[in-house]
Amino acid sequence: MSKASIDRHPSTTAAFAELAAFSRQLNSSLRLETVCEVLADGVQDLLEADRCAVFLLDQATDLLHCVLARGLTREYTAAVEAMYQQLPGGQLLQERFMIVDDARSDERMAPVRLLVERNGFVSMLLVGFHFQEQAIGAFGAYFDAPRRFDESTLALAQTLANQAAMAIADARSYLFIGQRVAELEKLRQAAVEINGQPDLESTLSVITRRAADLLAS
Repeated sequence: MSKASIDRHPSTTAAFAELAAFSRQLNSSLRLETVCEVLADGVQDLLEADRCAVFLLDQATDLLHCVLARGLTREYTAAVEAMYQQLPGGQLLQERFMIVDDARSDERMAPVRLLVERNGFVSMLLVGFHFQEQAIGAFGAYFDAPRRFDESTLALAQTLANQAAMAIADARSYLFIGQRVAELEKLRQAAVEINGQPDLESTLSVITRRAADLLAS
């Protein structure tokens, strides 16, 4: 599409501007909590969702956790986490989209039908995101009125997911590096203290205490 064509469609221009602003905000922080908050803002503002949730896969345990929910009960998000564990091969995250036009009658939502009614949403779009071909999480967009998801909506949702995946991966890498630096600093401090002990007994005492501190961290 040419610039002239975009200029003749102010709504398209506004959508591009909103998406660009979302991308800038998403990449402005390496704090995982902030990245998830910005993602949730994008889901609600750009997809016009009434409620939303962000789920991340724990890399160490392969468990799915809801790290952020807006307008949804903890009882519902816990049920989604449990459903993920029962699906073969992490199916919930491997699919690009899980589209539910009406959660009140969709058979896939049968295990959480009562919770759906209590939470008050009707339509749902669950979008998995991946980094380097590995599933890392998903976001859920929930709508209180029936909603049909056309190709443009799905393309926008996929764009949000792609950008979020990169930002989340960067935030996790930053967190991992920070943890390793902190561990190395503790080891350095332990070595300094151990080398400063005047005798074997005090040295062993420091080693025991420092070892306990490192295991507890």
